[in-house]
Amino acid sequence: MKKINFHHIKFMIMASLVTVSCSDDDYVADSEDALIAEQKVVSLEGNILAFDSEETLIALLEDKEGTSLKVEEFIQEGFTSLKPNFSDLEGPEVEAYLSAKAERLSSKGALYTNKTGKNNDIDTEDEIIADETFASILNEDREIIVGNNYYIYTTDGLYFIEKSKKDKLVDYLQKLESSSGFTSRSMKALNAQGQNFYGKEDNELVVDLNPVSGRTIKIDDDINVFVVETEEDVFGPKNKGANDESMSGKVTPILAPHTFPVAQYTENSLFQKIFGNTIDVNQYHDSTHRIKTKFWNQNYLLWATVGAEARYQKKRFIGWSESDTSDGVRLGINNAVYTYTSNVSPYNPNDPNRVILKYKGVSYNPSGQVVPQYPMAPSTWPINQTATVAALEITIFGNDIYYPITGSTANSTINNLLSQARSIVPGLNADLEADKVRVNIVKYLPNSFQVTEADILLKHRSEASKTFDFNFLISFKSSSSGFSHLANQLNAEKYKSIEIDMYGAALRNNVWLGTRIRGKAK
Repeated sequence: MKKINFHHIKFMIMASLVTVSCSDDDYVADSEDALIAEQKVVSLEGNILAFDSEETLIALLEDKEGTSLKVEEFIQEGFTSLKPNFSDLEGPEVEAYLSAKAERLSSKGALYTNKTGKNNDIDTEDEIIADETFASILNEDREIIVGNNYYIYTTDGLYFIEKSKKDKLVDYLQKLESSSGFTSRSMKALNAQGQNFYGKEDNELVVDLNPVSGRTIKIDDDINVFVVETEEDVFGPKNKGANDESMSGKVTPILAPHTFPVAQYTENSLFQKIFGNTIDVNQYHDSTHRIKTKFWNQNYLLWATVGAEARYQKKRFIGWSESDTSDGVRLGINNAVYTYTSNVSPYNPNDPNRVILKYKGVSYNPSGQVVPQYPMAPSTWPINQTATVAALEITIFGNDIYYPITGSTANSTINNLLSQARSIVPGLNADLEADKVRVNIVKYLPNSFQVTEADILLKHRSEASKTFDFNFLISFKSSSSGFSHLANQLNAEKYKSIEIDMYGAALRNNVWLGTRIRGKAK
């Protein structure tokens, strides 16, 4: 009988285990590769960013910083973004971009731009897509793929088709653009300027903030175009004296935003507005430096956005680009007033202590006496501003004739309240002077209440921007069981109206220039 070689058997078993282990490793590696491929929800198809679904697109756009990083990754792979982010505002790549853009505008047709003649006034922002985050995910031809559809943004609307039939749409647009007498929808709207949803209040233009809605028109069985429902503009009639030069703010080293003029309609104050409305005002410190204040309310079908921006710009060899050569840029909100209806209210026109001022946990009445805190307040506010150290909370119960907060009276009322608070609340004056205080106001009326935020300020050397959430739902919290029922009754589903008064401003050589923009939604 042969002697069994246990060492040999042990070796064979070990070898088998290693072989199985290697096979398992290969299987795991293959599975991981497949999983990675499956999870690649954003890809580059040619020079077009392709998203697997609208949900993926929205999730990315809601993360502004994440969008910037993702776009930069694809730029490294060869993607040419419609609105790239420049790390060096004075670098040669800015001049190169402007030069290429000027050439692109000159070579493209009426479906790409309404600009005519020289391109001396171009800048790094797009003429159609106002939201720079959304613009950054489009290529220079304003193309994108989402799901199974190919989209292209034009001066005539958003055209889209199944991506497998892209060539059919491209051919259609080429024929449309070259057809005799073709005029884009946005050019027609510019030529028919003059209507405005809200007109003027107290001789100040009020811009419409209501959501922009649109409709999809079928060109044929495959081709569709999305356009806003109205081609009327929301800006006021032409005003001969309302041009860029006449909109200079009060020349003073002290920022006084309430004194800034309200933006008016001029030929140069509007972008092409086929996807909604954008007001755009340039003010010049000199021939080579300007502050650009922009407000937009646009619907791109795939993404709708309302926002404001203040951007300092410097003249280049061709066009303008963002610059940090100012002494400071400000995007401020003088006031944002949300009005809600309510069946109940603690409104009391006969209350002698009709105003309560609360700062850093201490409450005061108008006489400066410390009083118990009002046991109810909103748990969140529409505009989240974390740069400030504290909020001055003001609760108003008294007769509306004392503190009206609406329209053009809002700024003067808030200024009066702040003047009282400065002399009453310890330490408030210094914090206000240092721009460290935001103002939150709750005002109760007989059948409604107003939630107001004021003196919100965003600072930067070159650019400040803000997008607005107009779907905000108010929610009151109560520190007292006696007020919990009232708090629950005041929790509103949706606002009745919104009024916003904002401004963009820049300081250079001890001179502030600024423009106010007023908006309203119902």
